Amino acid sequence: MADLDRAAIQEFVDACLGTDVEAFRYATVGLSDEAVSPLAWRYAMEAIAITQPRMAPELQHWFSIFWVSMPIAACVVDEDLLRSALRVLLPPYCGPAVRLYRGTSAMERRPYGLSWSTDPTCALQHAENHTKTTGETSVVLETMALPDAIISAVSELAGTRPGIGEREYIVDGDRLDGVACISSFFLSSWAPPA
Repeated sequence: MADLDRAAIQEFVDACLGTDVEAFRYATVGLSDEAVSPLAWRYAMEAIAITQPRMAPELQHWFSIFWVSMPIAACVVDEDLLRSALRVLLPPYCGPAVRLYRGTSAMERRPYGLSWSTDPTCALQHAENHTKTTGETSVVLETMALPDAIISAVSELAGTRPGIGEREYIVDGDRLDGVACISSFFLSSWAPPA
C-alpha cells in the first residue's frame, strides 16, 4: 500500500473520531481522490468496522449524502465488511417496517445486497440495467423489512438534493425474512428506448 493511501485512510479514521464536519468532509473526499487507490476505501471501512468509533450525528448525516453520490460499495466489494462499517458511518434507522424492492441478478441469494428502494420502478430500472450490462437474467425482489434489518434510510436524509430519487435504504440482507421475486427480466425482453 502506498504512503498516500495510508495517509488518506488514517486521516479518514481520525476524522471519524472527531466532530469537525469540514475535516470529515475533507478526509472523505480525500479517500476518493484519483491519486489514492480505490482499495483505500476497503481498508478504511475495515478500520471503521474494527474500531467502531462513536460518530457524531453531523458526520453521519454528511456521510449519507456522500454515500449516495460515490460508488464506495464497488471499491470495498466485501458487503459483510461494508455492512459493519455503515452501521457506524450512517445515521441509524429509527422508523417502522418498510416495503422495499431491489433490482439485481437472478443469482443473488442471502445475504442480499445493501441497496434497496421504496420505489419498485427504481428497482426495475436497476434490474434492466443489470441485464443490459451483463446479459444475465435479472429480478426484482420485494420484502417487508423490519426496523432491525434497516441500517439507514439514506434517501430520507439526502432526498432533498436534486437528482437523488432512488429512495434508497441500506439494508442488512442477513436480517431480511420473506424476500420474494416479483418479476424477472431477460435480455431478449429488453429493447432500447425509441
